[in-house]
Amino acid sequence: MAQYKVGQTVEMTDGRKGQVKYVGEIEVAPGQFIGIELSTPTGKNDGSVSTGQRYWQCKPLHGLFVRSTSIVRVVAQAPASRVSIIHPAPASRTSTIQPTIKSQATSARRATLRPQTQRKPSPPSSQTTTTSSRRLASSSTSASTEALSTKIQILEKQYATAQDQLKGLENVRSERDRFESLIQKLQSKCQAFHTDVSELRLKVKQLEAENTSLSKAGQDSDSYLERVALNQQMAEERAERAEEELEDARSSLEEITLQLEIFKKETDLFQDSMSDEDRQATGYYRLQVDNDSLREALRDLRDLSNETERELKDHIKDLEGDQAELENVKKEKAILEERIHASDAIIDDLRQQIDAISTQEELIEDLATENNILRTEVSQKESSIKQLVHLKEISDELEAQHTEAAEDLQLELDAKDVEIAEQATKLAHQEATIAEQESLIEKFRDLVFDLRSKQLEVESSKLMSDEQTKDVTGRFNEVMELNRRLRTTNLTSTIKTITSDLRKLEADQATEELAIIKCYLPDSGEAHQSDPLRSYLQTKAIDSKAHLILSLVKGPDIDQFSALTVEQNKDGLVRADVCHQLKSLGISATQLWSSMAAATPSEFNNFGAPPTRHDLQSVESTLDQAIESLKRDDFDLAELSKSAQKARRTLRMVTSSFSSTLLGRPEREILYRAASIHCKYEWIYAAIQSFEWGFSALFSISSRAEPELLPMYERLSNLSADYSRTMTAAKAFVSTLQTLTDDGLYPRFAINGPTLAEVDTDLDRLTTTLQGFAESFLTCLIIYQQIEHPARSQTDDTGLAELLAQLLREEDLEAFKEPQQIYTWTSNASNLMNNLEIERIPAPWVSRALEMESTRKETVNVKERLREITAKHHATILKLREQEETIDTKDLEIEHLRAKHGEASAKLEEQDRLSSLLKDAESDRERLHQDIIEGQQELKRLRDQISAERLDTLAQVSMPIKEDSERRPESIAYPMQPSKAVKTLLTALSNENHWLRKREHADMSGCNLQASLSGIRDARDSEHVTDLFKKTDDLYVTSPLKDSPASAPRTPQRPVTWDITELNDWAPDAESTPIKTPNKTPINLLTLSVTPVEASSDPCDSQFTDLSPIAEEFSMAMTEDWEEFSEVVLGEEYDEEALEGFSAINP
Repeated sequence: MAQYKVGQTVEMTDGRKGQVKYVGEIEVAPGQFIGIELSTPTGKNDGSVSTGQRYWQCKPLHGLFVRSTSIVRVVAQAPASRVSIIHPAPASRTSTIQPTIKSQATSARRATLRPQTQRKPSPPSSQTTTTSSRRLASSSTSASTEALSTKIQILEKQYATAQDQLKGLENVRSERDRFESLIQKLQSKCQAFHTDVSELRLKVKQLEAENTSLSKAGQDSDSYLERVALNQQMAEERAERAEEELEDARSSLEEITLQLEIFKKETDLFQDSMSDEDRQATGYYRLQVDNDSLREALRDLRDLSNETERELKDHIKDLEGDQAELENVKKEKAILEERIHASDAIIDDLRQQIDAISTQEELIEDLATENNILRTEVSQKESSIKQLVHLKEISDELEAQHTEAAEDLQLELDAKDVEIAEQATKLAHQEATIAEQESLIEKFRDLVFDLRSKQLEVESSKLMSDEQTKDVTGRFNEVMELNRRLRTTNLTSTIKTITSDLRKLEADQATEELAIIKCYLPDSGEAHQSDPLRSYLQTKAIDSKAHLILSLVKGPDIDQFSALTVEQNKDGLVRADVCHQLKSLGISATQLWSSMAAATPSEFNNFGAPPTRHDLQSVESTLDQAIESLKRDDFDLAELSKSAQKARRTLRMVTSSFSSTLLGRPEREILYRAASIHCKYEWIYAAIQSFEWGFSALFSISSRAEPELLPMYERLSNLSADYSRTMTAAKAFVSTLQTLTDDGLYPRFAINGPTLAEVDTDLDRLTTTLQGFAESFLTCLIIYQQIEHPARSQTDDTGLAELLAQLLREEDLEAFKEPQQIYTWTSNASNLMNNLEIERIPAPWVSRALEMESTRKETVNVKERLREITAKHHATILKLREQEETIDTKDLEIEHLRAKHGEASAKLEEQDRLSSLLKDAESDRERLHQDIIEGQQELKRLRDQISAERLDTLAQVSMPIKEDSERRPESIAYPMQPSKAVKTLLTALSNENHWLRKREHADMSGCNLQASLSGIRDARDSEHVTDLFKKTDDLYVTSPLKDSPASAPRTPQRPVTWDITELNDWAPDAESTPIKTPNKTPINLLTLSVTPVEASSDPCDSQFTDLSPIAEEFSMAMTEDWEEFSEVVLGEEYDEEALEGFSAINP
């Protein structure tokens, strides 16, 4: 399985992508899961599971837990830590080697890697060099040249090899691209297959649901058919019975009818021939009463038969309906059976398709796995180069240290071996001395018992003489001296034993640590100093020290309690509790270090957590304090019991924190539980023995309690015998399990009985209860013994009796006394058919060493590859630099071409815009040309009209002018002229007005054109537009002027208003707004070139008339009077169309 990390972006089989937020186990399902945060709300949770446990925080429906098989590929790696932009100066790598070794190795490596060609020859000190120095310089130059040529040849060979490998790399890349394309196709097919599978599974579910419903309907119809058939049979039977009853009723009715007729005849006979006395004598009235009763019975029978017949008819109708319904149900059943057969066929087909698709899915998963493997290999190969360079440096630096450390450790190991041999010799001597001391102790014990008995005899007789007293006192002092010497010898022996065992423990740990270090020597000397390995060695030390203290603290056997006093018995019980706690501590430590040795590397690393190290250190320090107190011979059993119990609880907390790892090794768990059960049975047996001794002591103290406590004593004796057998069975069970473990097997127990863990828990509770009872009982017994015999009461005896009765009423004490369950476990474990083989896996440090060894072996191959890749890298860098220069040159050319292209595009756009404007101008010119032709025609018409009515018009115009001059004195008074001059002037004014009107329309059309094109013009085109309008204006005047108008003095603008009613004869429809032109000269008569209208090529030239003859006839006074005119203002009632012939007068 690929190792996924938090922060990676992955793609799943359904195409969704997300970021990895969690990798590990979850509560709701076993196995490894990967928590992914999706970018869209298509997930199932918000980073938590159904139990409420949260693993990360995200938006609702953005979280998803999947297995690694649901992930197709890693899209992006986790973002690395930010790297500073300013790179620091290259510094030497930090090493854990000693400074001297590091400096030597570094200097040696630098001296080796520094080529001789880098040495710069020192410059000559003076220009006067000798011939010998020149020869030496030339010889050194030739030598360096040859060395360089040799290196060049080597580099050329390496370059050729690198080229070949580069070709191979290209082939590999092409293969990789081909595989990626195939993978993409397969992924698309896989997606299609997944959709088909989901659809088919949905169809299968629907068909299965329909099949289930049809099956249920068929079963219901079958049951209904059976009920209908049963009802039909019952109805037929009832109908037959009813018919039989009806036939019986009919036959009885006929009989009764016949009897009735007979009775009627007899009645008639009696009524006709008999009197009342005869009737009464013959029973006539009695017969009449019987007749009435029979008549009533007949009537009831008739009603009953009618009712029965009616019910039978109704029932027959119901049966006929049921029969029809039965036929319909049979038909439906047949249809449903056909549908069920069809559904079964479809389901079989779909299952076959699903099986085929499952095979394809497996193939796709294999291909996806292979794709992931190839991708990971590519990434690993890329990252392995950097790692291997680092590992090579580490290997070079650590090789000297490893060799030196190995030599030091070998010397230390040899010294330890010699010390172990010496300690073994000393141990043999110590064992012989201990045996002698034990025999001496036995003799002293016998002597002490004899002296005590003699002392009792002497005290009873009280006839001892002074000499005998001195003799006894001397002998007693000798015994006490011997006892003191014996105690000193025992203490010395204990100290030697402790020292020897601790040295042996250190030697064993050194041996095991050396074996571990040998695994790590070729690669990393610091690996054996890791926290998990320290925890492992510390746990083994706790196990050894607990057993050492147990061997020293363990006192006399349990069977010897009867020879002790009450206080000694209590001390013995406390000693048994200490032994129980130490033995349990050793069992827990054994389970923990054995599970560490069989754990995987990842699980083994978890044991090096700081809390675990702290707890183990506290347990070991507690045991060290106990050992020191044993050395000083000042230990207290009660304090030692409390400290051992505290250490046991601490170690139990440590084991509970690694329960998953411990339960992963069932053989160790079974052995631990069995040993714990045996240890608890030993303590229970010791407690019961203590109680039994207390009973016997109570019998000797109080004779009154003997009849009352005798049944309890017998029951307690039976419990002692039962627990003795159970303890022996538990010991045999532990031996059987240990044998199986040595053979590589462990038992598999049945599920129906109680488990080892449950029995162990119940026994733990029972030991706690018995401990409290034992302490209370012995304390009360001591108090009871201290009371003098006359002061003792029946209440004291009763209190002890009630305490013992409460103990014997304990249910668990009776529940675990029988060894049948342990016998069952032992027989089950002894049967090889019920055993499983233990999975043997290498130790975690061995696995880690193998991984490092494989990495070290890869370093040798990668070193050559690294050199080749380095050469390729340098060559590639040179090529890249050349390509970068070429790319820069091409970029400059591209920028230059882009600039030219931009200018050309701008010119083309400008050309297109001007072309469009020119086309618009041409269209306007054509339109205006047409307007000019129409205006010329209108002008010709008006000219004819003006010629006919000019005299009347002159009279109409002159009169308002005079009246206006009289009304406004500030206006100019125009002198009257001859009619011919006025006529000529009006004709000229009409022509000029027409020309100005056309010009105004041209200006307006230009403004309209400019407004229509204002959205697409910009500022830089304004000059061109102005020139274009000038050209357009020039098109309206095609006849050039020869003479420029005479300069006239500027006069202020003075509006002159004419009454438009006076112009109705020659401009009937004219209307115009005043055109104010301030600061302009009055209108002047221009001398135009003589160009006949008929000879003009441009139609626009025909609108102008030669005014030169007319201008000569004008008088100067008339001209001066007209100079002050600047505009003609018309009335508002005339519209714009009425002024086509005459609009305004502009200067």
